[in-house]
Amino acid sequence: MIIIGRKSRNTDQALIKAGIELIAQGNYDPTVRAICTLANVNQGMFVYYFGFKEEYMKVLFQKIYEDYLSKLQDYPEKDAKAAIQLQQIFYRMTKYFIENFNTANFLTEALYHNSKAASYFTNYRVQHFIFVRTLIEQAQREGDICSDMNSYEIYTTLQSILIQPIIIKNNILQQHKNEPLMDKLKLIDVSSESSLQKRLRVAFKGLRP
Repeated sequence: MIIIGRKSRNTDQALIKAGIELIAQGNYDPTVRAICTLANVNQGMFVYYFGFKEEYMKVLFQKIYEDYLSKLQDYPEKDAKAAIQLQQIFYRMTKYFIENFNTANFLTEALYHNSKAASYFTNYRVQHFIFVRTLIEQAQREGDICSDMNSYEIYTTLQSILIQPIIIKNNILQQHKNEPLMDKLKLIDVSSESSLQKRLRVAFKGLRP
């Protein structure tokens, strides 16, 4: 029984790891065959452990989103003022998009354009937004962020300044990568540390009372 349990966990992990790798490569809807080939697992074992692909994708979505949230919340200054904590969270959020664009874009597409996928994340999204909203409201009480915008407006404003340029640039490059003008677009810096720090300063400066 112990041996079977270990094999089960290893097979599950191999299949999930394969799915994560395929999504990181830009394959947002990998086939069972592609998943099993990369994991070096028989398709019959995929069915044995997950049944249908929908159940597998549910587990895969949850795994990716949990890892994403853990990275956002793993910041050092948890005793700092709320505005400082917010900066750290949005810094990590933006870095995640820079370093793991395909995976981050996959999450964005799933959360905002795929109702079935979004339903898998409901509890995590609520917990995450409550956590960020609490910090925003605390920063407003501390006088570091303007109070004439609600927490959702502030959240989306920060995302549009910090993350949206990365999404727009990468999506355009992927869709029109062979066109001559794309060489000029590649020169626009939205991913370097200096660019990120500059946008971070601009974003939070614009939210001051």
